[in-house]
Amino acid sequence: MYIINDILDLSKIEAGKMELHPVKSNIRELIEQISEMFYPDINQKQLELRIKISSEVPQYVYLDPIRIRQIFVNLLGNSIKFTEKGEIEICIEITEEQNQSGHRLFLFSVRDTGIGISQKNQSAIFEAFSQADGSTTRKYGGTGLGLTITNKILALMNSHLELESELDKGSLFFFRLYLPVEIGNENISDKPILEDKKIITRLKENLSVLVVDDNPINRLLAKSMIISIIPEAVIFEAENGEMAIKIFLEENPSLIFMDIQMPVMSGYEATKKIREIEESQNISKIAIVALTAGTIQDEKNRCIENGMNDYLSKPIDRTHLIDILHKWLSK
Repeated sequence: MYIINDILDLSKIEAGKMELHPVKSNIRELIEQISEMFYPDINQKQLELRIKISSEVPQYVYLDPIRIRQIFVNLLGNSIKFTEKGEIEICIEITEEQNQSGHRLFLFSVRDTGIGISQKNQSAIFEAFSQADGSTTRKYGGTGLGLTITNKILALMNSHLELESELDKGSLFFFRLYLPVEIGNENISDKPILEDKKIITRLKENLSVLVVDDNPINRLLAKSMIISIIPEAVIFEAENGEMAIKIFLEENPSLIFMDIQMPVMSGYEATKKIREIEESQNISKIAIVALTAGTIQDEKNRCIENGMNDYLSKPIDRTHLIDILHKWLSK
């Protein structure tokens, strides 16, 4: 899935089909969400993750959150992969410099204390399917596409990735972006300060997810992706709506992923029955996310109308899955 998604992104960029969609975004919340994705890996390797956001950085910035997330996922993923001990630091700063449109210059960086990159190999890592050397590929794996895609996304934003690194001492990847900012009084001073905050584990205990799908391969894929994101989660499986209701009553899962078209009892019917049970027993409603192969808006609207909280298109996109898990399990 990772390789296919990377190649599709690379093809889309090179074909000129990728477009940016800047929206008003809370930069601190975005960085927090991205960081939380990596807590299991950080804890497993006993690393320290630090976030430093300048107090001058406004709360709201206009950017494409999906592409910024993709950039940081690539950079953080690399840093964690190639760092065995020490720390990783995310830093965001804003300067006084402005472009002709009045957009402020931001500096984004990810620093690690990992294996570093020799001077002769630093240019090669930005080439598609390339890593520093063959031994790196054998030991750490990977396709060598992450940094290439990151650089191409940044090119769409009139920027590029820069690197400072020393072998066996670590690396600093950084980039500069001119971004529109929200004009107003609300900034970091009005919120809990994240500057130089050490991020600690905040994984929930007794976390369980029910995956409902009549196709065993779909269930295996969903289960594998969820566990890779939340290793401590307990996963229950059901092959139809009737089994889903039984597990719901017995296990009280934290979240349900519900396929729509299934034998015995469909996802719509199962959701309706679960909502009736919740209402009759006066219990809190569980979040139910539709798993649908359809992408038309009418089908998505029908999911919501039938009592579901959200929807996730198949084949499952990992980035969207992470967003869904964060959105509903954090509640």
